Amino acid sequence: MVKLEIRGNLLNEAMIPMTYIYWEATLVCSSCGLSIQISDPERLIVATLEIKPSAFVYFSAEEHVEHLGIDFYEFRNTINTATADESITISTVYNSTDGDTDEDNAAIRIVFKDLRTELTRSVELKAIDPDRVLLATNPSQYVYEVIVGIPSRYFRRIFTQFRSLGETVSVTVTDTKVMFSQGDNGVVLSTENGKCIIGGAVSEDPVFLTISLYYFTSFRDASLLSSTVWIFYANSLPGLLNCPAGNLGHLMFYFV
Repeated sequence: MVKLEIRGNLLNEAMIPMTYIYWEATLVCSSCGLSIQISDPERLIVATLEIKPSAFVYFSAEEHVEHLGIDFYEFRNTINTATADESITISTVYNSTDGDTDEDNAAIRIVFKDLRTELTRSVELKAIDPDRVLLATNPSQYVYEVIVGIPSRYFRRIFTQFRSLGETVSVTVTDTKVMFSQGDNGVVLSTENGKCIIGGAVSEDPVFLTISLYYFTSFRDASLLSSTVWIFYANSLPGLLNCPAGNLGHLMFYFV
C-alpha cells in the first residue's frame, strides 16, 4: 500500500503534457517515490513523470513495488478539481472479498483537504490492468554517454520553428556545439557563448541522434516546467528528453 500527500495544483500542472499521448497509464509506487508512466499505442514514446518522496508533504510506501493501471484522463481530471488551497492524499486500496484482499478489486482513493477549513472530500477510482510493457523503461538501468542542456526558451523556439517544416529534427553534438537541423535549415548553439551545456563522452567527432516531433505539444508544454531541457543519448539506449519539474521531480520522454 502507498499513501502520499501533495499539493494538487503542482501535480496537475506536471501531468498536462502527458495528456496528449494516451488515455491509459501505469502508477508505479515504491519506497523510492511515485512515477506515472504512459505510452502511445505504437510504442514510439514512453513518458514518465517521476515524483521524488521529498516532493510530498507526507509519503509512506511498502518496500515492494506496486503497479496499478489507471484511466489517465479520469485520474488527471479528478486531480484537476483541486483548488490552490487544497492538498490531495493518494492511497491505494484493495477491497476485500470474504475477508481476503482481492487485488482484482484494487482502487485509488483521492482525498482533497482544504488547508484553511480542514474540510475533506474523496473520490475512488477503479484501477485497470497495468500496462506491463512500460516497465522495461527503468531509468536506473540506463547509463547515458552524452548529455546536452538547452535553456527551455531556446528549446521551444527551435522546435516550434522545425515543427512547421517536418516531422523530425536531427541533432548533431560535438564537445563545444550542438546543431539542430532539418534539410537545409539549421540552428547551432555553442558552449562558448553559454547557450548550451555539453557533457559526457563527446569530442570533435560528432554524435548524431534524431528526435521525432510527433508529440511536439507534449515537449513544448513540458519545457514550460523547466529552466533547462536536457537531452541524453547512448548508442544502445532509448534517447531521452528530460524536463525537470522543480521540486516535484522530472518529466521524461523516452524515444523507444
